[in-house]
Amino acid sequence: MAPTLPSWWLLFLLLLGVGATAAARGSKKLTPPVSTAYEWPERFHAVVVSINLTNHDRGGGRLQLIEIYYDWPHGRDLNIVRDQLSGDPPLYNVEWVNGTSYLFDTAASSCRTFQFPVGILPRSGVTPWTPTSPLDIQRQYAACAAVLLPQPQ
Repeated sequence: MAPTLPSWWLLFLLLLGVGATAAARGSKKLTPPVSTAYEWPERFHAVVVSINLTNHDRGGGRLQLIEIYYDWPHGRDLNIVRDQLSGDPPLYNVEWVNGTSYLFDTAASSCRTFQFPVGILPRSGVTPWTPTSPLDIQRQYAACAAVLLPQPQ
């Protein structure tokens, strides 16, 4: 003969099921909050720690400390990029709102100029972006890489 549950246990399970069903019917449907763009201050300083795992020419990833000085009223920003483990002098990247960028390499005593079509982000430029598929992420990465990475000649 199969073992049976005590009657009080069956009553408990029945009441638990009825209570859960009532709670589910009475609860409001939860909707995620609507995100809105955050407006940046006119001027700010930020520090970013970056681990670049795609740089294979130096034998692997690099740990970088990037200081950003953002100045919207004058239409510019300055990025100071320091490699944390190499001891090399920092790179200075000055970006303007018109898309012109200057990359100063003090170690090589050189300055490279390039165009970054979007320029610096406007103060309302941080808009929420939710990718819906891995293809969205791949397209976004390819668009950035096409602008930032040197193209073969």
